[in-house]
Amino acid sequence: MTGASSGIGYELAAQFTGHGYDVVVAAEDPAIATAARNLRRDHGPEAYPSRWTWPRPMGWSSWRRP
Repeated sequence: MTGASSGIGYELAAQFTGHGYDVVVAAEDPAIATAARNLRRDHGPEAYPSRWTWPRPMGWSSWRRP
């Protein structure tokens, strides 16, 4: 689950863990470790944190809609 350190990403991860699923939660910021701990504490199943960023080899300026 990407963007899971806060907001919609965190709430989606909480829904999955609340229904008994293990999740891998990822985000760019170091708060992802705290978010994973909170998910485990509040919902039980495993939440494995992963801190990473999406690769942007060309940069956002090169993105075009079809």
